[in-house]
Amino acid sequence: MAIERLEQLLEIHRSSEPDPFVLYGIALEYHKKEAFSEAESFFKQLLDLFPDYLPTYYQYGKMLSDLGSDQAAVKVLQAGSELARVQKDLKTKGELDLLIWELDED
Repeated sequence: MAIERLEQLLEIHRSSEPDPFVLYGIALEYHKKEAFSEAESFFKQLLDLFPDYLPTYYQYGKMLSDLGSDQAAVKVLQAGSELARVQKDLKTKGELDLLIWELDED
């Protein structure tokens, strides 16, 4: 029986130093499984350990929005937008700003 992706990522996480790509993958896998509490735990770890890992902000903000936590989502997305500005990543900044705008319209 093939080991599923989540189990592989969790094993890598347990056996090595924290890695933003691995934590992000775990959060996304939990999100896909609708295990939102677990996904949020890993998104929060990412923000604590790797605050400069820009992909976290969009996916975490989107998940919070999908769960109806628009205020929390906007806060995460705004932090990501500011980070994208600092990192000069205009494409990501635009994506984050668009999602913020959509949430503000509701």
